[in-house]
Amino acid sequence: MNWFDQRRRAMTNPPHDYSKEYFTFEALEECVFSFPIDANYKNGNITSVSYSTDEGATWVTTNVSTSEATTITTPTIPQGSKVLWKGIATTYGDTTGETGADKTNTFESTGNFKIYGNITSLIFGDNFLNGGSLQSSHNFSCLFQSNTKLIDAKGLYLGATNTSNCYHYLFNGCTNLIYGPSILPATTLASSCYNNMFRGCTSLVNAPDLPATTLVNNCYQNMFYGCSSLTKLPKISATTLANYCYYGMFNNCSSLVTIPDNYLPITSLKEYCYSYMFQNCTSITSIPNGLLPATTLANGCYSNMFNGCKALTSLYSNLLPATSLAEYCYNDMFKGCSGLLDASNLVLAATTLTKGCYAEMFMSCTSLTKAPTLPASILPDSCYNYMFNGCTNLSYVKMLATDLSGQYCISYWLTNVSATGIFVKHPNATISSGGSGIPSGWTVQTATS
Repeated sequence: MNWFDQRRRAMTNPPHDYSKEYFTFEALEECVFSFPIDANYKNGNITSVSYSTDEGATWVTTNVSTSEATTITTPTIPQGSKVLWKGIATTYGDTTGETGADKTNTFESTGNFKIYGNITSLIFGDNFLNGGSLQSSHNFSCLFQSNTKLIDAKGLYLGATNTSNCYHYLFNGCTNLIYGPSILPATTLASSCYNNMFRGCTSLVNAPDLPATTLVNNCYQNMFYGCSSLTKLPKISATTLANYCYYGMFNNCSSLVTIPDNYLPITSLKEYCYSYMFQNCTSITSIPNGLLPATTLANGCYSNMFNGCKALTSLYSNLLPATSLAEYCYNDMFKGCSGLLDASNLVLAATTLTKGCYAEMFMSCTSLTKAPTLPASILPDSCYNYMFNGCTNLSYVKMLATDLSGQYCISYWLTNVSATGIFVKHPNATISSGGSGIPSGWTVQTATS
């Protein structure tokens, strides 16, 4: 078949629709599947669980008692064979196993396997195509917690997201999961719905597309935390943010190298929405020009966003265009970016500051030699607190404040910097000597403009 025929065939044969299939496990090697259910947890949440080893022709059903623990165990499944699952339940979620210590209410396997089909057949049984909305929070929380035999979930269909925490920690600690679902199709989300979903999936190489346009509180929080093999960011479509929505989303994704242009186009932010988003992404070398166009900030919105991005070497001048700030908005934003060399071109446009707005912003940037100009004349509480602390090569600061009455406004901000350097100040400013003022070995100059 030539390239043209292959292309035509792909266009006329749409992708397989897994939403119409029972939730299915396929053995990649001979294995036994089991599902232990904690008696203390059930309390009527699960009425029955059934599995089929013959494509749904016959089913083995376990009616779940509320008085004792139950473990559902399949016979040995040959390589290449399937197990279909269905159930009648309100929820399977385990809210106690998020640390990995509790191994009840989670699927287990003795051999490698992949999953696909519609997960809601576990809730609605044979009626999963018309089952409607989920009813309880934590519906599928921790369902594959720490399962090191799960390899592939490309065909898993997760459509409903109408209850809080519904898929949070779903694949937490699945260290051999290589492929997640290709898309998470829901466009209406619920709070914390995907919170920590792929946390610690150190082999994951793909991140599902996220088509939702209106986000909700904590929806993607820590979603890919520690996915150290992930090299490409998922497609996101959000136009409206919410508090903590992207908080820690790619934290410790150490193989991420680039962030696409215009990846975060929204101009009005919410509290802590991007906080810790790329913390410890140690391979990111640059931040695209125009990545952060927001002009309406919120408390903590960028705090720790690039903390620990050690490969980052420079910043575009117009990276932070906002002229009105919010409390702690840039707190720790570039802390520990030890490869950052020169920030003098970065324009910090705001002249009216807020509490903690730049606190620890460049702390421990050990290669930084020049700081951005600090034009504000009045310093509120903690605004520059620890801002350049530990920048051991920093030797140039220009700060034009005349009112330093804010509590802790420059506390320890220039501690552990270069022994010699140049400090440029406003002619009317009185600033003490030392790490909470002007370093004692530095030359003081008066600004002329």
